[in-house]
Amino acid sequence: MPAHDHKILIVDDDPDILELLTYILAAEGYQVVSSTNGKETDSLHEILPDLVLLDLRMNGAAQAGAKICLKLKTQANTKSLPVILISAEPDIESIAKYCYADDYISKPFNIHDFLSKVRTNLYDRKSNGGTP
Repeated sequence: MPAHDHKILIVDDDPDILELLTYILAAEGYQVVSSTNGKETDSLHEILPDLVLLDLRMNGAAQAGAKICLKLKTQANTKSLPVILISAEPDIESIAKYCYADDYISKPFNIHDFLSKVRTNLYDRKSNGGTP
């Protein structure tokens, strides 16, 4: 696959999910940074991701991802950064709206649908004047 100039940060406390998503995205040519706890979201100015994939439930806390998302979306320097929530929670759509996530992916997911949402959020941002 051709290399992309896009860097994606994946935050999920499940190492198997991190490995799977990293493999899928790297196979598509994306640069991937992964985290099991969300601390990397505190240093986004160093990582400079173009997209954040964020698990909703981390370390047993049902809304940990939503809190991180809300923090990112309410800070001036990160509010335009696309965030996609990933979860098996049945109310993921309403949670995504609550924390201003740009999109959400329900587990289990289809790989083609997953990649489509990633591309859509990366390229919509670029076409709307963001910096991919």
